[in-house]
Amino acid sequence: MPLSEPVPDIRSLDLLRSVASEGSIRRAAASHGIVERLDHQIDSMKARLALLERLLGELQSTRQLL
Repeated sequence: MPLSEPVPDIRSLDLLRSVASEGSIRRAAASHGIVERLDHQIDSMKARLALLERLLGELQSTRQLL
């Protein structure tokens, strides 16, 4: 069965896993080598995570309808 569009990219999924295991976006950023902790990088990560959460929510809703 092909994946429905849009499909989350692997980096976003890995980042989400890191946030869950590290307990914060800043610690997840550090674990991904973002040591400068520039605000725009953190904001970019937050935006990617928010998009991923929406995509996963949509996928879950679609599966519940099936």
